Amino acid sequence: MERNKLIKLVSIIVIIIALVIGFYKLFSIADESENNQNSDIKKTSTSTSKETWSTYEDAANGVSFEYPSSWEQQALEGGIVGFAMENGTNVTFTVEDLSENPVTLDEYTEAALENLDILDWEIEILESKNTTINGVPGYTLTYTATGEDFTKDGKNFQTKIKQAWAVKNNKAYIISFTGKLDNYAEESATGEKILQSLKIQ
Repeated sequence: MERNKLIKLVSIIVIIIALVIGFYKLFSIADESENNQNSDIKKTSTSTSKETWSTYEDAANGVSFEYPSSWEQQALEGGIVGFAMENGTNVTFTVEDLSENPVTLDEYTEAALENLDILDWEIEILESKNTTINGVPGYTLTYTATGEDFTKDGKNFQTKIKQAWAVKNNKAYIISFTGKLDNYAEESATGEKILQSLKIQ
C-alpha cells in the first residue's frame, strides 16, 4: 500500500476508535448529555413483545440501523453518532468520505489491523474475519482492550469491542458496539441485532 494512503487510513482508524472510547466515557461518567438533531436524519420506532426499537436513518449517506429506543443519542465531532445505555454500553456509527483517497475494502482493513498497536492499550483480538453487511462485502473485528482510556472511579476495567466496516461508493461505513467485558455476554444479543440491522444503499 502507498505510504500516503496508509497514513490517511491510520488516522481514520485511530480517530474512530478514540471516539468510541470518548463516547463510552461520556455515558459512564456524565450525568447529563444533550441530543443533537440533523435534518437528514430520521428516527422511527417499532415495538416488539420485549423491547421497543427505533431506526436511525441517514438519508444523505443512504444508511440505517436499529437500536433500542431507551438508549440515549449523542452526536459527536467528525460526524460520529452514538446511542448508549446508562451503564455506558454503546453503539457508534460514522461514514468516512474516501473520495479524495479511494481505497478498497482490503486496503482499509489492512491499515486497521496493522495499526491497532498505535493505541496505548492492551489488546487481545478474539475474532477477525470477512463478512457481509446486508449484502455488502465488509469486515468484522472483535477484541478486548484494557488501558488508561477505560477507567471509572480511578480503576481500570476491561472493555470488549466489536466493529464492522464496509467500503462502498468511495465511503467507509463503520459501526462499533462497545461494553464492559463483565456485561458483554448479557448484552451481546442486543449488540448483534444492532450490527446486523445496518443497511447500506
